[in-house]
Amino acid sequence: MKKRFPDEVEKILRAGGWTGTPSEQINFELPAHFEIFPAAENVLKEFAGFYYKPDPITGIEFARSEFSIDPRHFEYPADSFEEEEESLGKKLYPIGKIFDYPIDILIADDGVPYSLSEYGLCQDGDTFDDTLISCILGIRPCPNYTLYPVFDRQSSPDYPPVARCEWLLDKPLLPDPREEGPS
Repeated sequence: MKKRFPDEVEKILRAGGWTGTPSEQINFELPAHFEIFPAAENVLKEFAGFYYKPDPITGIEFARSEFSIDPRHFEYPADSFEEEEESLGKKLYPIGKIFDYPIDILIADDGVPYSLSEYGLCQDGDTFDDTLISCILGIRPCPNYTLYPVFDRQSSPDYPPVARCEWLLDKPLLPDPREEGPS
């Protein structure tokens, strides 16, 4: 049976207080100007309050990211990503923040994670677990991930809106630790 997280990620999550079992409720007041939906609520019940500051920052494919799972870090009004929601045909909810860049971590109503920066919106894998693995290990959230946005905030011809991140590479740069065998 495939493990949910690579060993290093699970160790870091557990050291940060993650138990592997969702809480009954979210233990802090959520931003009132966003309407929460089940996918966001499920992530927050399991990971709310988790904070990670990498040491060392060197990751497998890029730097590991300092991040927090806390929607209170999102500092913009509720209509901040209306265009992205319309483009995707999905509702989005702020889940946390990657502090290094800064990038907001969002989740769609179908459970797909996204990152939102000044450059646009990128899909960060298929599940929120992919986002956690990416930030903690410094690895692409899916084997052929690239940083081209799904929705371009700057309307640059270099970054046209697309249905999801472009899959430009046909194989990972390094072995993907998510492909570990059973333990």
